Amino acid sequence: MAAGLRTTVAELIERTHTPTFWDDVTEARAVMSRIYGLERVLDRLGGLLERASGLLELARHIQRASDRTRLSELRAAIGEIGDDLDLTRLELLGAAADPAGDGAASVRVNPIGAAGVDWAVELLAMYRAWAERTGRDVRERDDDAPGALLIDGPSTLQLLAGECGVHRRRLADRTELLARVLVTSPDGAAPADTDPDVVVRVYEEGRRTGVKDPRTGTRSGALHDVLVEGRIEPFLVAALRDRGGAG
Repeated sequence: MAAGLRTTVAELIERTHTPTFWDDVTEARAVMSRIYGLERVLDRLGGLLERASGLLELARHIQRASDRTRLSELRAAIGEIGDDLDLTRLELLGAAADPAGDGAASVRVNPIGAAGVDWAVELLAMYRAWAERTGRDVRERDDDAPGALLIDGPSTLQLLAGECGVHRRRLADRTELLARVLVTSPDGAAPADTDPDVVVRVYEEGRRTGVKDPRTGTRSGALHDVLVEGRIEPFLVAALRDRGGAG
C-alpha cells in the first residue's frame, strides 16, 4: 500500500509542474491538500520504521549482553509506539481505499428512545476523543445539525464510514440503551454500502464487560479506553477490511 501511495504522490506532484495547474484554483488546492495528506501518512510510516529499527537494535543488545534490566525499557518503548502503529495502519488503509482523498466527515449521533439521550452524548464524546487523540481537526457543526461533529483529517470519511448504524449499550442491570450513528460528507452525502439499522457495536458492563463488533467479531475488554479515550482503531481497521477497503 505504501508503495502505491508513493506512486500516487509522484503523479500528483508531476501534475503541479504543468503550466495550466493553477488555472483552476479550487482543483489545484485540492491536489496540494491531497499531496500533503499522503506525505503526512508516509512520513509517519517512515518514522515508525526508524523507531522499530532502533528497538530491534536495543533487543539485540539486551540479548548479547544478557542485560535483563533493560527489558522493561524495551517493553515500554514498544507500548509507546503501539498507538502510532494502529493509527498509521488505519490511515494507510483509508488512503489506499479513498483515491479522492476526501478528508472531512460529519458525525451525528441520534438517541433511539428517551433513555438513549445520555448514551448518544457519550458516543459523540467518544468520537471527539478519537479525533483529538489522532491529531484531527474537530468542532461542533454550527448549522442545524444538533448532536453532530465535523471531523477533518486524512481519509476520515472513509475510515468512519463503518461506524454508521446502531450502537447498543448494555448496563450491568441488563438495561439496554440505543443510539444511531450517521456518518456523511459535510454536504450530507452518505458513504456507499452503509446501513443505518445494522448493529455496529455492543458495549457491555457487568460480568462480561467489554466491547464487540458483531459484524467482524472484533473485541476489546477495555470499555473505558474505547468510550472515554476513543481507542476505536481496531474496530475501524476490521470494518474497513470487511468492506473491502484493505485491498
